[in-house]
Parts: sequence; C-alpha cells; structure tokens
Amino acid sequence: MTIWYYRSRGSHLKNLDCADEVVIRLLVDNKIGWISDASHPSAKRAGSWVDSAEATPHYLVAGHGFSALMEISKDERRYEIVYDTGPSDIVLSNNVGALGIDVHGVDSAVLSHGHWDHFGGLLWLLERVKTQGLPVYIHPRMFLPKSVHTQEDGNVRIRELDSIPSRDEILEHGGTLMDSSKAKTIHNDLLLISGEVPRRTPYETGFPGHHALVNGKWEDDHSLIEDQFVAAKTKNGLVIVTGCSHAGIVNMVTYAMELTGDDKVAGIIGGFHLARKKESTIESTVHELKEVQPTLVAATHCTGWKAQQSIKSALGTAAVYSSVGDQYTFN
Repeated sequence: MTIWYYRSRGSHLKNLDCADEVVIRLLVDNKIGWISDASHPSAKRAGSWVDSAEATPHYLVAGHGFSALMEISKDERRYEIVYDTGPSDIVLSNNVGALGIDVHGVDSAVLSHGHWDHFGGLLWLLERVKTQGLPVYIHPRMFLPKSVHTQEDGNVRIRELDSIPSRDEILEHGGTLMDSSKAKTIHNDLLLISGEVPRRTPYETGFPGHHALVNGKWEDDHSLIEDQFVAAKTKNGLVIVTGCSHAGIVNMVTYAMELTGDDKVAGIIGGFHLARKKESTIESTVHELKEVQPTLVAATHCTGWKAQQSIKSALGTAAVYSSVGDQYTFN
C-alpha cells in the first residue's frame, strides 16, 4: 500500500473551511529545549514568543503526556481549542502560567483517546474556562478502563492504567460531553475531528497487549479504535495534530487527506508512538511520511528518540525537535 493508493480512494467530507491562520502552542510534552533554536521559519521556542514581563518560561516543566492549544482564525472569527490536557493539573497549570496563556476564553476541548497522560488536566481546565457547558469532544470508548497485558515467565502480567475523569465528573465541572465515533467539523467548519481512523497500513498495528474492560471482562483492544486526531486547513495545506497516533501516523495523515480532498500537508504535530516494540515500524513510517512532503513535522511525546532521529535524517529542515512551549504558526 502506498500514499497514492489512499489518495485515490476518494473523500467522505470536504467541507473543512480554509483558515487564515493556525497557531499551535505545546502546553505539555515530554521534553524541554526552549533555549535552543527551533530551526524552522514556522516554529518558535518559548523564549522567542513569550513576553518575559508577563510570564516565566524558564519555569516550564516536562511531563509524560501531551497537550496543545490551537488558535484558528478566519476573517473576524477566532476559536481556541485545547487538544488533550496532559497527565495532570500540576503539569498543565504550571505550563499555562509559565507561558502566560489565558485559558478562560477556550471554546472547546478535544480528547485524542482515553489514557491518563492525555486526560489528566481536563477538570482543572473546565474549572477555569468562561464558556458555560464547554463542549468536550470524545469517543464513547474513552471511558472504558484500560490495561496492558504482557507475558512474563509464562504468566500474564496485567498492568492497569491510571484512571481518567469520569463522565459524571466532567459534567459536574461544567463540561458538555459530545460523543461521536464519526468524522465531523466544528467551529464553523474550521476544525476537523477525525473520529475513528481506518486502519490500512500493514505495519501500523496499534498497541500490542492493550485491553479494555467491557462488561467486567478484559477484552483485546490493541487497535484502540477510539484514537482520533484533529486537523485544520490553510492555503499551504493541512495542519494535523495527534496525541499518540495509536491508529498509526500514516493512517492518520492519509485519512486527513481523504476526508478533506487536500493532498498538501503544512504540518504534522504530536506523538507518533514509535518507541520500544514499535521501533520495527520506523523505516516504513518515515518512508511514507517523506512521500507526503510535509512542510513541518514535530514528533513529540511518545515518538521515541530513534524515530525522531530517523525523521530528522529523512526530512531534514522540515523536522523540528519539539519542546514544551513551542509555537507553530501556519498561514
């Protein structure tokens, strides 16, 4: 299977409007490197864009997880979306303060999947936004308890993952749950939420050993079908943001092309989950990403250093080593 094959399948959803500007700021990531040069015209480190008179970027902290603030504008319309909320309110609140960001005006929250390192700061966020009944976009399966099963000395070891806020807690904190497994556009068609992503590549096989608790029984859930990305469109192509890419980053990018009918990609930002057992898929993944010819790739969070180095080697100046506090601007 190739990128060309995906493009030839046709589009289901072409009503994503073209934004004048898309700005993405990393609120949570696994790494800090804000004192180094981002080495890309669309990227700025926190030290370059944060007003040091109003904030303290040198107090940023790294944490295992992901969160990004997206600002999408067209004409007189402007929307702020928080995509994922990191592992905890401690990390998210610290970095929001260190970056001098005001989250009171956030218009919606979108969650990529139901893992603790992407849900942890949600209740903190809900307590601080001004929007009554803030829309929180989820997949219905996100609230199922999760675990990872591994074989050790002939026995199955079950490691239950940390819990995430419940439906009731989200409602009690002022959120409005927007459940769907289907692709949709929100905010006057300026943001695409992918819903379930078709799995087409032979090498992107999900999360081996991952299980979900369904009706009191652990069921195989290696595909993590709930995993969803968001995307916006600019005149220079799509901007795609993903939490962990359990669906496969190539599957996600090509599905974004299919849904929108746009084969140009301006940016790909987020975790690619290519560490440890997934390292065998790095070569195939990087090959396909290179065919897409994105203008910028910031592989964050769970990507792993081997994959990040391979992406840099293949894509050259288009690849950016991410850091908490990075700002990426697309026009």
